[in-house]
Amino acid sequence: MKSNSKKHRPLSWQRITLSILAGFLTLVLCVMICATVYARHLFHLINRPDDPQANYPPDSSFPQETEYTLPPDFTGPTADPSDIYLDTIPDDPIPIGNVVNIMLIGEDRRLDQHHNNRSDAMILCTFNKQKKTIILTSFMRDLYVQIPGRSKNKLNSAYAGRGGGMSLLTETIAINFGVHVDACIRVDFTGFTNVIDTLGGVDISLTAAEVKYMHERDSSWQLKVGTNHLSGAQALEYARIRRIGNDFGRTERQRKVLSSLLYASRNMRWSEVLNTIEKVLPLITTDMTNAEIIRFASQLYPLLGSGQLSTLRIPADGAYSDATIPKIGMVLVPNLQKNRQILMNTISGK
Repeated sequence: MKSNSKKHRPLSWQRITLSILAGFLTLVLCVMICATVYARHLFHLINRPDDPQANYPPDSSFPQETEYTLPPDFTGPTADPSDIYLDTIPDDPIPIGNVVNIMLIGEDRRLDQHHNNRSDAMILCTFNKQKKTIILTSFMRDLYVQIPGRSKNKLNSAYAGRGGGMSLLTETIAINFGVHVDACIRVDFTGFTNVIDTLGGVDISLTAAEVKYMHERDSSWQLKVGTNHLSGAQALEYARIRRIGNDFGRTERQRKVLSSLLYASRNMRWSEVLNTIEKVLPLITTDMTNAEIIRFASQLYPLLGSGQLSTLRIPADGAYSDATIPKIGMVLVPNLQKNRQILMNTISGK
């Protein structure tokens, strides 16, 4: 008697392969959809720069036009701006292959201010993908430079006022120092404090003079000579010290804070990184497009974890002179050719 039950055919390798491939593609598609949704969520957290003209009435003056008055007992020589020659270059330089330059801007803005103030810190973060290096270059705010469309002035005034902002600052860096800036990231005092706290603080070695200064600012801080774990408020106070080592020491302290943050981030687990990103993004402002953020993140993230870190200061030693200019004050007049060469050699890894 013949059985009516159908015999099951064994699946062919072709059908098995197609089933596996279909399942894999479905999984990839789900991951891509989830990643896209999550990326859009992150993009909405980021602040974008406002129109630098928007918050200024037509008759308002630029903050940098406020005239500096020399102290009554000042007896030193002053320089005439017309006698100071700055050997600028006419155009934005061509980007260097395998190098990404991101300007980190610390803005001198308080909670009750709603316009561009002077940039308290300007640190160029250079990623050299070929050399596997990260370079933090401080541009001192008292550098006397030519600002496009304006008169010669201190570098930190390029960011300030109506018509200022990220674009004018990067143009100023380009024509004076020959560096193409790919993007900017800005944080104000409140944002800086919150970023440090979000990342769990920073380990900084303090000198006796720095400890004394910090305790004068807040006597409740229990700090000691040597390595201390600083909170956001403490790190901000430390990064803004000018009394010790003047502005040269101040920029060095800023680089130390960023270096400490970078080293600390290398020990974070992936889940901690994602959690930190969500908390930090609302605290920063950037002129990067969403496409640029994705591109730079994919290119630079590996370097953040393993790139060799070094620091630089502009103006470099022996590549500037001091001057006092009426209505502006004390400035650092850079030898632009020397500083451009030092910058180019360092950034390109020569």
